[in-house]
Amino acid sequence: AKLGAEGVYCVGVGSRNLGLALKIEDGNSRAIHPSVLQALHDLEVLEPHEISALKDFWHKPNLNDLGQKIGEIRPVFNLEPVNQ
Repeated sequence: AKLGAEGVYCVGVGSRNLGLALKIEDGNSRAIHPSVLQALHDLEVLEPHEISALKDFWHKPNLNDLGQKIGEIRPVFNLEPVNQ
């Protein structure tokens, strides 16, 4: 994977001959991990043990200046695999 400027993140999955390019519209990186994990999950790239190990990055707490949880950063989309 490679992080780029302004919320761009690219992932290559060589074993699946798959590439993924993600752009967070507002350029902030806070949504990158949840979005990438959702896309990899939806495209059936992740194994169950990997999903379990990465769960803390999938739904991240949104904290205020006092460190209190005021919400959650989570993906709000689903992808469907493209059959080749």
